[in-house]
Amino acid sequence: SHCSVSITIIQNYHFSNITKSFLKTEKVFGKHPTQKSAELLKRIVLASTNKGNLILDPFTESSTTGLAAYLFGRKFIGMDKKYIDLSIKRFEGLVKDMRSKLATK
Repeated sequence: SHCSVSITIIQNYHFSNITKSFLKTEKVFGKHPTQKSAELLKRIVLASTNKGNLILDPFTESSTTGLAAYLFGRKFIGMDKKYIDLSIKRFEGLVKDMRSKLATK
């Protein structure tokens, strides 16, 4: 129906803004010396998994893979000791950004 198409367009618009924000703010909370780009991990996650799949990253470090997994509807298990605080800050920032952008629709 026309209503569901409108809702999908609105949802896609907000999702697009959240994705852009994720890509722009990848180093706001600190840097990891070998941090991969958010754009690269987005492409890998989308090309190699389906929604609902589980991604295991035994060397998650700053969690760029985990953030891409979360953002695109995948489950994620990441392991790291040294950069866990950075990972947590990045996840909290993404969730906060998603909530604020979805609240403005």
